[in-house]
Amino acid sequence: MRFIVAMFLVTLLLAACGDDNKNAGGTVEDGEVVAIVDKTISGVSQKGPFVNGSSVTVQELNGKTLAQTGLGFEGKIKNDLGEFSVKVNKLESQYALLKANGYYRNEVTGDKSKGQVTLYALTDLSNRDEVNVNLLTHLAYERSLYLATVDTLSVAKAKKQAEAEIFKSFGIEGNFAAAEDLNIFGADDQSAALLAVSILMQSDLSEGDFSERLADYAADIESDGIWNDAKTATEIADWANSQGLGSGLVKIRDNITKWEISADAPSFEKYVNNFWWQNYGLGICDAKREGEVLKNQNTASVNADVYYICKSSLWQVASDLEKDTYMWLDPTAKRTEKDGDVRYGDVVKTNCYVFEDKTWRSGNANDCSLDLRGCTNLRQDTVGKGSDKVWYICDARSWREATTYEKDTFGWKDSTDGVICSEDGSIIDGRVNSENKYVCDGGVFRAVTENDIRAGLGCTSYTEGEFKILSGQYSYYKCEFSVWILTTEKLNQGSVTDE
Repeated sequence: MRFIVAMFLVTLLLAACGDDNKNAGGTVEDGEVVAIVDKTISGVSQKGPFVNGSSVTVQELNGKTLAQTGLGFEGKIKNDLGEFSVKVNKLESQYALLKANGYYRNEVTGDKSKGQVTLYALTDLSNRDEVNVNLLTHLAYERSLYLATVDTLSVAKAKKQAEAEIFKSFGIEGNFAAAEDLNIFGADDQSAALLAVSILMQSDLSEGDFSERLADYAADIESDGIWNDAKTATEIADWANSQGLGSGLVKIRDNITKWEISADAPSFEKYVNNFWWQNYGLGICDAKREGEVLKNQNTASVNADVYYICKSSLWQVASDLEKDTYMWLDPTAKRTEKDGDVRYGDVVKTNCYVFEDKTWRSGNANDCSLDLRGCTNLRQDTVGKGSDKVWYICDARSWREATTYEKDTFGWKDSTDGVICSEDGSIIDGRVNSENKYVCDGGVFRAVTENDIRAGLGCTSYTEGEFKILSGQYSYYKCEFSVWILTTEKLNQGSVTDE
């Protein structure tokens, strides 16, 4: 009977503890509770680094329920590197909560924060005296308590699972060290991953909004380890997109370097970029996907209608040409394109494209609308009548309205019509208007003069100095400087008989 009463009292005691802490009420996996005596706990507190004078406390947790007992020891950040040390006299349990509160250096702006934030870290002090407090330890805190007290995992297993779940929600996977061992100024991938999560969660938020985002995230993943807040994830992805495609990430790296805490920042950019790539449904951009074009799959994004192209291992905004002509040059398909072929865009249906030099390029409206095919270098000086009944000539890769001379003499210089301007002085009828006459002069055609017609021969460099009695005339004309000129040089030469 005494045993039953004793068990009833223990049950009441545990219930009372549960009223003081929402994570109490369960117990951690069976394990020995170890008291901590005369130990100095040191580490760094980072968002960016907390600034000199910020507070750090080590608070005792119940060894079975992880509820806060109220016992704590205080310390301060001792420099702008975020370093701290706290002297702990005695804790009844090895489990403790580290709490850092104060101003911090903002990686995105490079400046000291205008408001204070609070970060937590759950730790087991039985085998360590160095504990770092950072964004990952903070985000994992409530989830770890849930796993340890409700799912009855050991504290170590609970923390490991919670931290992996957080990284996974940001598209990051890897066999990383414990969060309390990570430092944003390390040179390895795990340091880069931590810094990336810190930057993504910060984005362009004020300190108040940032703290609210942290609280919402921690509450969201607490019971199932899954981040279900698609709206916030999309907002972060859109911000990361603007930084990754602009100079934002370069500026963030410069900010961190200027703090002169480390020679360089870890390669956080790949994780920041990967976050918005995954959120947009683009996936990894690697050598195998070079040139691939995809549209943003996230319809809630402000960039929902934007197309991206994989170039040099980075997703970049695709130009109209890139998104409109993607797969037109499919190497697996049989090639049927010819120089000057035209085609409207697949995405922007009004965009016109011309096939030239074995690829597609942007054309102009006339290329596609005049039924003349595209104006290319190979089709220079090509003349044709457009669908609007106007004659055009291909000039410098652009169709323009042709002059009368251009449309009448089209093709003569290259003998398309069997006419070659090699016999200087020859007179030929125009192609379009046969009433127009043209003279071959120095390898090119020019319009005839009245005297050219009357002489039946064009005055050119080839006929320079010749004399002719023009039709209907009784005097000699001489060819000088491409013009037939009346001359007296032939007067009193020869004879004439009066009938």
